[in-house]
Amino acid sequence: MDEQPNQSLPNQPQTTPSVGPVTPSTLPLTPVPNSPDPTAPSVITPIRVPQPPQTSPDTVQLGEFKRQKFIKKAHQIIMYFLTVLEILFTLRFLFKLITANSTSPLVIWIYDISGAFVYPFVGIVKNSGRGAHISEWTTLLAMGLYALFALILIGLVKLFAPTAPQKVWEE
Repeated sequence: MDEQPNQSLPNQPQTTPSVGPVTPSTLPLTPVPNSPDPTAPSVITPIRVPQPPQTSPDTVQLGEFKRQKFIKKAHQIIMYFLTVLEILFTLRFLFKLITANSTSPLVIWIYDISGAFVYPFVGIVKNSGRGAHISEWTTLLAMGLYALFALILIGLVKLFAPTAPQKVWEE
């Protein structure tokens, strides 16, 4: 019994174990059972192994594109509203500082619209000024806090935006 362990059957090519995917070319050849001729050609018996769904690079790129588009649009919307608020707050602050005519329809409109957003901060700091000129510190505080709130909101959008499975460990 001086047989070597890796000898193949007669008339069969030697196969080596494969580490890669199972394909008909990597399956070992087995002799036909109950064949009258031991030198008969071997038969490949394919084994069906379920494969995980393959994502093509196009699908991954499309998913990443949609994610980036969502983040960019959300960022643009937040920045648009912040810019409009900051412009209204700046006009309110300047009109109070230069004592604009408070009976003018434009000034009334700006005071009314911006007043709804400044109201939560009324009473935190005192407004100062001499005579009719008022430095409305509440408006400046509201400008800063709304900008901070917008930055936090943008960060949350980026944090909770859908992520491609391949990107989870990269970030």
